[in-house]
Amino acid sequence: MSSMDTLELVSRLQHSDLDEATLTALRVTADRLCSDYAFQPAGELTAEGRIWLRRINELLRGTRMTLRQHREVLVLAGWITLLLACVEHDTGDRKNAETTRQAALSLAQEADHGEIEAWRMRSEPGSNLTSGDYRSVIAAAHAGTDAAPHHGVADPPA
Repeated sequence: MSSMDTLELVSRLQHSDLDEATLTALRVTADRLCSDYAFQPAGELTAEGRIWLRRINELLRGTRMTLRQHREVLVLAGWITLLLACVEHDTGDRKNAETTRQAALSLAQEADHGEIEAWRMRSEPGSNLTSGDYRSVIAAAHAGTDAAPHHGVADPPA
């Protein structure tokens, strides 16, 4: 095998069918969904978030992408999943909220994204607080801060 053969093989490994415009659209959508949390009705936000997760799933299944792109798509899916967990919690669907938080954690770990992992841990105290489990509230808050000490999640509440 010549060095030209090696270069061609490496070039094929680095090839992607995912264009930058699609990635940008996903970034903008994830950001918009998270921003809409403050005012969009929970049902609408949940429906739209799930639609986007389905689209991301289809993208991951059927599109060749670089490792960097794959990681970024997982991160965007993690943010949307975490958003859905917050909406489920806020609407009283605590059981599904915990399952969805676990899914967000799984995506964060797969993408090696400490900030999502930290926010997931930081979101857990809400359900523990309402159930009176104060020790878990403190432990989860510390775990979240430890997972991403240099991100906004580690900042003390205002």
